[in-house]
Amino acid sequence: MVEKYLKNLPSQNLLSSEKIINQNREFIIYVELQNTNKYSKINKLDHENFLIQKLHKLALSTSKKKRKFQFYSNTNQIDGFETKKEKEKEKEKGKEKEKDGKKEKDTQKQIEKEKEKEKEKEKEKEKEKKKEKEKLKKEKEIEKTKKNEKKNEKEKEKMKEKQKKRVQPQEKTTETKIEKVYGKRKNDQNQKKTKTNKQKQKETVYKKRKKEKEKEKSKEEDKDQSKEKEKEKQTKKQTNKNYTFQLFDSFGFSNFEVQRPKIPRLLRSSSERSANSDFFKSSKKKQLQKTYGDHKKKHQRKIQKKTKKKKKKSKFPTASQLRRKKNVELKKILSDFGLRVSGRKEELVQRILCNSDLILFE
Repeated sequence: MVEKYLKNLPSQNLLSSEKIINQNREFIIYVELQNTNKYSKINKLDHENFLIQKLHKLALSTSKKKRKFQFYSNTNQIDGFETKKEKEKEKEKGKEKEKDGKKEKDTQKQIEKEKEKEKEKEKEKEKEKKKEKEKLKKEKEIEKTKKNEKKNEKEKEKMKEKQKKRVQPQEKTTETKIEKVYGKRKNDQNQKKTKTNKQKQKETVYKKRKKEKEKEKSKEEDKDQSKEKEKEKQTKKQTNKNYTFQLFDSFGFSNFEVQRPKIPRLLRSSSERSANSDFFKSSKKKQLQKTYGDHKKKHQRKIQKKTKKKKKKSKFPTASQLRRKKNVELKKILSDFGLRVSGRKEELVQRILCNSDLILFE
């Protein structure tokens, strides 16, 4: 009855999965709202009619609220819906499984027996190999003993011959003495010659190695010098570039070209650059203390006279004079546009570059 009723219900209110769950012979239907995750239970112990009425009411309520519900049912678990044919099919399947299981067990036993036989054969082969190895070891030991015996016999014979020579007295004559002395002198001369030849060979090898090392060093130095020259060229190209400054102001903008100054260290003050600064004086004092000591002033006066010699005036202007001229020209141009830069003349161009009103174009 329940299954028929579920089939006749309108398909709009039910979803695809429809199952009824039987737990302890009590029919329980879980109704799940699709929009929410809440469940509502319906319990009925005895009568199917009461359950059908509840299902009908739920179907009507879903059509009013326009919500879809899921009915979970599993008809195979309910006693009333099981058929005899299904039970018979299950019994036949069980019998076939038992037959297949017996066949598999018989085949497994045969395979295990064959494996055991193969293992026994392998063990016998290993035993035979061990026996052969032991035989070879024994044969090698016998050969060694024979060789040692032969060596011992030869050594004994040599010792006997030496003893015979010692026992026989040699007749000392003038001829034998002259031969001994002459032979010694010859041997000494030959040894000296061999020594000198060996020394000469060592010296030639040492000289060759020294020349090779010097050549390698010279090649490395040439490479380093070439790299340094390339770096200097690149830095000169960067410093000698001409830049254009574009000044933006309420009056308008204008372009003018200025060469970038060659300052050794941008953030270094003019006091450190000068030759008579404290930095250079302190280094001179240290040198004097190392050479002459603290109390000898005559030497200090001589060195001061040498340092205070006047330099000859050159006809051409120096780099600092050229910088001052350029800085003055820049100040005049800036004053025309209403801009002012305060500070040292040497750092004026650096301040212009840092100014936010100016933009740099290469």
